[in-house]
Amino acid sequence: GHDPFTHKVLGYDDVDMSKVIGELGYHTERVTEPGDVVLALKRAFEANASGQPAYIEFICSQFPVYGGWVSKS
Repeated sequence: GHDPFTHKVLGYDDVDMSKVIGELGYHTERVTEPGDVVLALKRAFEANASGQPAYIEFICSQFPVYGGWVSKS
């Protein structure tokens, strides 16, 4: 799950794991729109076919998701 305290310090736009992993030589993409999923997967499979590992970061929610352990107090 998401850490609600991290979200208060770092917004979703501040941490881009696809950039970090891209520095390791991976083909990376950050997908924020549902309509971009299929093309991102095709590009990742093409990278894999040429021997390059791929990483796709899917941003599914722009709002924090808190677990049941978080109280409102």
